[in-house]
Amino acid sequence: MNEFYSQNKSSKSKGNYIYYFSECKGCTKTRASKWQAENPESYRKTLRKYQTSDHAKIKQRERNKKMVREGKVLEWQRNNKDKIKEYNLYRSVNKSHEITKQEWEDCKKYFDYSCAYCGISEEEAKEKYKNNLHKDHADHQGANDLSNCIPACRSCNSKKHNFELELWFVAADTYSKERLLKINKWLNKDYKIYLT
Repeated sequence: MNEFYSQNKSSKSKGNYIYYFSECKGCTKTRASKWQAENPESYRKTLRKYQTSDHAKIKQRERNKKMVREGKVLEWQRNNKDKIKEYNLYRSVNKSHEITKQEWEDCKKYFDYSCAYCGISEEEAKEKYKNNLHKDHADHQGANDLSNCIPACRSCNSKKHNFELELWFVAADTYSKERLLKINKWLNKDYKIYLT
């Protein structure tokens, strides 16, 4: 029975029991891989929903702490200096915006000094996350100028990561049709008014 996945279940008639899946682990993995390949959008949405759950976050923290305790993180860093250098270079290219202080101020003002995604004010963001609003790249691979800059709180900035803006935002808990329309209006034309 070790070749089959199982779940602990409970019912009024049977009481507590172990339910074994009808196909073996190998077949289950093959079927899951095939479904993932055929349904990439649904898979990403499901994965994103799971990864943002409290249960998944706790599990990930536990795994990370275990890896640090066992020295695996330090070992990986020693053995992959070239990857770390490449990653840092990639982050530096996609991390900073080349906009003036006035352009950033105008961008925040356009979005009412609030996160464009969830609507939390800059003051609330400072209080809740101990951070000002971030300059988020609407398109992760896009330009570093005002045409690709959106104010985002620490939480939304982290959750969006490098996902495509609309795909991520429509699936987000904080989704608002009005905010999405305002974001698109800014990105498509309104930013041009504020270029210095």
